[in-house]
Amino acid sequence: MTTTITPVGTTDTITAFVAGYRATWPTKNILHGAMNARARTATVNGAALRNGHLTIVVATEADKTRAVEILNRSAVFQLSSSDLASIEMRFVMTGDVVEELDPETRKVWTVEFDLEEQA
Repeated sequence: MTTTITPVGTTDTITAFVAGYRATWPTKNILHGAMNARARTATVNGAALRNGHLTIVVATEADKTRAVEILNRSAVFQLSSSDLASIEMRFVMTGDVVEELDPETRKVWTVEFDLEEQA
């Protein structure tokens, strides 16, 4: 149950638990309306790459600090998981990185961010 995030071309790695993952990928199909037609015709195209949101959990403040330092780099990242193969991808970060201390344990941290898959 290991998930890692690594800037491509480096050995720096974040090891974490995935607490949340959401992905969307827009279709690129185009629907055409025609006068006096009961149905629209479609131009069928392949879907775009995934956009999404990832939330990871790390056990200590030191792990959180290292994760945020790595994620703030200008890089393409490799997401790999030994138990969630369907989330594996190369991605770039979009939007903000959010870190949050768990209010109950006051030890465990979550780090979340938006991402866009890269070919």
